Amino acid sequence: MGTSRITVKDLSQLSGYSVSTVSKALNDKRDISKDTKREIRAIANRFNYTPNKYAVALRANTSKAIGILLPKVTIRSFNQSLFYLQQIAESHGYKVFICQTYNSNNCEDSYLRKINDGTVDGIFVINDLDKQTKPKYDLDLPVMRIQITNNQSEQEIEKVINHNFYKFQNLIA
Repeated sequence: MGTSRITVKDLSQLSGYSVSTVSKALNDKRDISKDTKREIRAIANRFNYTPNKYAVALRANTSKAIGILLPKVTIRSFNQSLFYLQQIAESHGYKVFICQTYNSNNCEDSYLRKINDGTVDGIFVINDLDKQTKPKYDLDLPVMRIQITNNQSEQEIEKVINHNFYKFQNLIA
């Protein structure tokens, strides 16, 4: 086991239970006795076991992550958009990946291709253009395009971001 991260297989060897039993105990399945669950969890705690988030995401078919593409974080309307989108996403348990496109269609397309691999559950593309065109290829995840301008107040930006986040949640539900 060394100093690397402990796995369910390691817990199986330490506890003497099968990998299946350890997994069921950690996931609080009914067919495992309370004593067995307690024993396995005690070993897991002693060795600072944490579930592999990638394996959990693979089983659940969700990454609990979103991508945010925006032209430039230093522009007021975009940094406010990022602030509110990151805040609401994290409050719903999502991790956030941020990419700046510098208003380049090629850069945007490149990021869309790169993160269309299961890394995220969806992508928010924020810009100040009325650019509702589809990417050059089909994506396997929802893309929310949000138009934000410097003329919008912070309250308007917050409202638009919240509305689009809840719309996104309905898409992936």
